[in-house]
Amino acid sequence: MAVTHVGLLEQSRVRGRESLLRAWGIPLGAAAFWMLLIWAVHRNSPRTLVSFHGFIHSAIAGQFLGSRPIAFPPENPFFAGQPLPYYWFFQFLAAQITRLLGWNIFYSLEAIILLGTGILMVVAVGLGRRLFRSDLAGILLGYLVVAGTNPFGFLFAIREVVRHGRQVLNDDPNYLWGVVHPLYSLIRYQDFGGLYGPLLNFFLNVTARPVSLAGLLVLIFCLEWALRDGKPRAWAAVAVASALTTAFSPIVGIAAGGALLAGLAGYWLWERLASGGPRATLSIRGTKPIIVAGLAIVIGILVASPTYYHLFLNPSDSEMSLGLFSRAGMRHLITSALSLSLLGLLAWLGFVRALGERRRFLGMLLVAAALLLASDAVIVMPSANQSNFFHAAVVLLAVPAAGSILRRMPGGEYATASPRRAVAIAAVFLPTVAVLLAAYWNRPPLPADFAHPRLARLPQDSDLALLYRWAQDETATDAVFVLDPRSRIAMAGNIAEFPALTGRTLFTAESGHYMVVASSEAKMRAEIAVRLISGEPIDSSEQRYLASLARPVYLVVYKPEGDSWLGRMQTLYGSPVFQKGDVSVFAWRTS
Repeated sequence: MAVTHVGLLEQSRVRGRESLLRAWGIPLGAAAFWMLLIWAVHRNSPRTLVSFHGFIHSAIAGQFLGSRPIAFPPENPFFAGQPLPYYWFFQFLAAQITRLLGWNIFYSLEAIILLGTGILMVVAVGLGRRLFRSDLAGILLGYLVVAGTNPFGFLFAIREVVRHGRQVLNDDPNYLWGVVHPLYSLIRYQDFGGLYGPLLNFFLNVTARPVSLAGLLVLIFCLEWALRDGKPRAWAAVAVASALTTAFSPIVGIAAGGALLAGLAGYWLWERLASGGPRATLSIRGTKPIIVAGLAIVIGILVASPTYYHLFLNPSDSEMSLGLFSRAGMRHLITSALSLSLLGLLAWLGFVRALGERRRFLGMLLVAAALLLASDAVIVMPSANQSNFFHAAVVLLAVPAAGSILRRMPGGEYATASPRRAVAIAAVFLPTVAVLLAAYWNRPPLPADFAHPRLARLPQDSDLALLYRWAQDETATDAVFVLDPRSRIAMAGNIAEFPALTGRTLFTAESGHYMVVASSEAKMRAEIAVRLISGEPIDSSEQRYLASLARPVYLVVYKPEGDSWLGRMQTLYGSPVFQKGDVSVFAWRTS
């Protein structure tokens, strides 16, 4: 008897270990795969870590790293004296990681993206278990978020090769700053910027969008929990998830939150009809979870308002417009329809095959996704930010789409997931994803050193590297630098590298850039900057405007033309305070 009892205990322990391994091994394995994939791309080609917008994010993060008092919202590092026209919570967290661990700021930004990717995959498996009783459905859900759009992309690439020959496959180190191979655009239809899928593209770049999309999936998970359980802790989880999603990306959080509120209204109507027709009245007990869940979403959005209120209060010359009924709008509609057609079909199949409460919940997600897609089709936002609506809709659609691999038993219950269907679905999207990954692989080396918290230029004795070290060592932390707004110096990406590599603020970035164009003063600043670095005098009103910054101001000139320019600058500003090769810096003065 004793031996038998011991044997039973051992069997129980083995089953417990197996259960624990299954409970956590599968979601953590899925998370590790995608996290390692992103990490490997960045280590293979550090240029992809700096990516398209990395100097924007690292410069904003730098606002939280210096010795100056931290302001909320922080100063725009590309437009001195003005609040940041951008989100900042993502960069704030990265700065705290760098402050705590001493990592390079790009590694800290990457760490948040990797953590967000892992959370997305773990939660996807959790939703697969909860909604479909299937680990495989959950793994597919995560796959569809990052890879489930633009399935015809590889066919677009083949078409371009057939039409124009193999020369379109040649690499071009100047294409999109060398961050990606031209293959990047070959897989797209009317989508040069790569905004409309696959969304893995955003997970490979330094941006808060993948983290906000992970937050949205967590919000969906918590919302299902709240509607099913109706306990205060579930409602609190909804509010926290809503707040974090909005803090990381106000556009995603507010738009998706509003769409989910509309979906909850549809959920309530469905419940009412299911209870006995249009005239039926739901009990307080049946209505309460829906109302409280909606309030929790709103509370979360409001709690996050310190991270985005300035985007609504500050004046802007960049406004939304309606763009559907235009040639560009119709092209955009075709682009998004081609990208989302298969995922939408899978989502509908998953919805049709669902039963009872699951179908109502999936229907709520479909309603919310439809509203977001309609907004993406109709609204045009500065810098194509309406694409955030599309990305949020992809996350919502991926949930019911994952259920398309399940069969129903005759009695109405789900059978086990079909591995064959899952593999077939994954295979349809895989060629385009593979081409996208190839576009990010083996990119040109980056002349940068990641060994310190702030990125450093290489070689160390180059004109620019010496300029950046001088600016950090010899100028005040609140110094303002005037660069030529007609050109850009950056080893990669779409904005000047100076603020990110020095921790100092620009008077203005290049003309027309979205980090400055929203200000009514942008044109005036650009004109003043051109005259300053050209050795032309500025008038008294412009001098007063520059002096109103009440900060040290320096003029930086790259590759001056002729001795006459140097003479004019010295007449106006005295001898250069820094000069090395083609780089000269003058201290501005008002007289």
